[in-house]
Amino acid sequence: MPIGEGRFDDYVIDQTLWASPGLGVHHAHVTGIEGFEKPVVLWCVEAKNTTPNVIEVARRMAVLSHSNIAQVLDAGPMDDGAFVATEYVPGVSLRRAAEDLELGWPLLVEVFAQVSNALEYAHTRRDAEGRLLRIVHGHLSPSRVLLGTSGDIKLTGFGTPTDGPAPHREGQRTREGRDDVARLGAMLEELLPPDAPDEVASILVATGAELREHRPRAAAVRHALRRILYNQGQRVSSKSIAALVARVQAAPSARRRVTPERSVCAREIAITLGAIDPFEDLGRSLRLYTKLGTQLIEARAGMRDAHALVAGLDLADSVGHDDEARQLCMILSQLCAQDGRLEESLEWRRRAALDPIQTLARTG
Repeated sequence: MPIGEGRFDDYVIDQTLWASPGLGVHHAHVTGIEGFEKPVVLWCVEAKNTTPNVIEVARRMAVLSHSNIAQVLDAGPMDDGAFVATEYVPGVSLRRAAEDLELGWPLLVEVFAQVSNALEYAHTRRDAEGRLLRIVHGHLSPSRVLLGTSGDIKLTGFGTPTDGPAPHREGQRTREGRDDVARLGAMLEELLPPDAPDEVASILVATGAELREHRPRAAAVRHALRRILYNQGQRVSSKSIAALVARVQAAPSARRRVTPERSVCAREIAITLGAIDPFEDLGRSLRLYTKLGTQLIEARAGMRDAHALVAGLDLADSVGHDDEARQLCMILSQLCAQDGRLEESLEWRRRAALDPIQTLARTG
């Protein structure tokens, strides 16, 4: 199918949302009886040899009907490929919202609690005979989390084709979707601001446990996130999410950039650290290393300027300051996540592991 406006079977393509070689994602509508029109998202893959698999996966996912999941509505063959139609959610993606605005930690925690709710529903779905369907998402990303104009939060991508091999094949699926949980934690870590409570960092460590069986279920993550909001006296309503979506849509050209003030502040801290003897003023040195890490996270610097933090971690380890060492490990983990270096991010999280975190991981 050519990318662009035109008719495909009963669907009329209105706009191309995203395209790559072999895959197009379009906003479209379907016309029914008496002129009834329904907006949908069309995922069109141009690979004939994958057509049966694409349609079969979409049919499996069509059983998912949940308030936090964009439902699969239709699937079928097309010239040189296949298409999948999914529910259209008017709004913006979490990726775009994070690029346009500084998202507070309470809002992010609420969003990820609802995404966890969607994953738990999918992971535990059973057929009419009571057999576990073993449904996993497999390609979570902030671009597949949708914030609706009415304040709803929906996870899309179940049963849709991708522009590359899915990270899970049938024989590689874990029964409870613990790989989805690990990716969920990495997504939250990528977007989380530095003022988030320490309890959130504990959840991130748990989701990144090296052994799948030590990772919590999605339900345990949801419960832990909601508990943090409750303990901190925070409440994020659908009205506030709708207001945020309106702000993003009102300023589509805005993109979050590294502010000069943050870059200058990080450089000044690094210069100060280089001018003092860390063993003569140990407490100040460790505080400066932590402050430097916070500034790098806020500037979304990734690992580009993080070598000084590794030196700070070595210092904290050498003098037995375990709390500061764990904090620096979590900072390094988040900076790796900002660069998309998931495996390195997980390694830093494992170094920060605490006993209470292992307890959380087993609550699922």
